[in-house]
Amino acid sequence: MSTAVRALRGATTTDADGQTVTAITHVAVYNSKTGQLPSPHYNFELPLQATVEPGATARFIQASSATDLFVVEDIQKQNTKPTAAKDATARYTSINNQPKTLEFPVTEADRGGYAINRFFVVHNRLYTSNWQVNVPWSNKALAISFGTFRDKLLPGQNETWTVTIKGPKGEAAAAEMLASMYDASLDQFTPHQWQQPRVWPLHYFINPWHSTNGFGV
Repeated sequence: MSTAVRALRGATTTDADGQTVTAITHVAVYNSKTGQLPSPHYNFELPLQATVEPGATARFIQASSATDLFVVEDIQKQNTKPTAAKDATARYTSINNQPKTLEFPVTEADRGGYAINRFFVVHNRLYTSNWQVNVPWSNKALAISFGTFRDKLLPGQNETWTVTIKGPKGEAAAAEMLASMYDASLDQFTPHQWQQPRVWPLHYFINPWHSTNGFGV
């Protein structure tokens, strides 16, 4: 596709009273090679790579139909306090009617992710961007496999299962395991499922910019 496209997708039906009901979805397609916006936008955002491993780079596209925009950017990482002067991380960039690819490096210390908050003002109106860089705890992942397993047992029968636990690179890992048994007939009361506990912290943006209190955070 050589140009940006703005299109409509819709469906039409008739309700029980004979009235026509139409559902419309607006679809915008952006071509990064041409850099042309599908329609005038003051704040066009597109994540290119938001989930990355340490050593890689997160990338986002931001564009605007306006010119000479003064952009304030604040990066919030774990254990930072962007409202405190000593920990302020704000920096200033610009957008000038051209799409910009913004890159944010990720280090090992960024496990759990971090947030990027940006804002600018056009015609006395605040436009904000809140981006999340996801940095998974892949270095903590454990691979669990059964060496032996029998899925059918007779009442009173004894059985021994063996389980192998390895680290993310296939290495031996010291770990604690909790095992339980469950009768599938109990699903008629409530479905059974394991939920992985959140052991390692995840960092989401908690102080986005707003237009009250002098554009504070």
